[in-house]
Amino acid sequence: MAANQRYMHPIPSVRQPDRTEDLTHAKAVATTLKGIEESGQNPVVTRAAVQSAELRVRAVEGAHAAAQYAPLNLQETLAQILQRLETISETLEEVRDANTANTGKIALIAATTHNHRVIGRNMRTLPERCEPLQKTIPGDGVARALAATRRRGLAAPPASSHRRCASRLQPQDRRLYPR
Repeated sequence: MAANQRYMHPIPSVRQPDRTEDLTHAKAVATTLKGIEESGQNPVVTRAAVQSAELRVRAVEGAHAAAQYAPLNLQETLAQILQRLETISETLEEVRDANTANTGKIALIAATTHNHRVIGRNMRTLPERCEPLQKTIPGDGVARALAATRRRGLAAPPASSHRRCASRLQPQDRRLYPR
């Protein structure tokens, strides 16, 4: 414990919060000194002495509050806080990934719904007035279309479409679809 040099009364340390008499004594000294200073009975008691006593009251209150509410092992508490932050960061990344996946699913559902409506409208209109469908896959879709035509044994895409995309074809595809 540290001692107050002026009044020679020990100030409690953080580890001894049970000594309420220290706080009571500090408040009594501060109140007494304030009364003596205001009355002017003793010229030795100055404003600085009163302020010192009031600061001692605050120090004792702070020591009691720190002992009651402050964690004893700050390193351990800091490690727990950092672990919680890491967990929050990981959870945030998972939420962002899920949001990205959901955004893609929502776009696919919207395009599929639109395409079903277009197919329904196209069935009731003349062929020259048909509306094109929306894309539901990323990219230009050439590789997927070529794979589907090979798998089903269908004819090659029209010459105009595969010439535009000939630079993107793999060597085995160029063999199947010459210019």
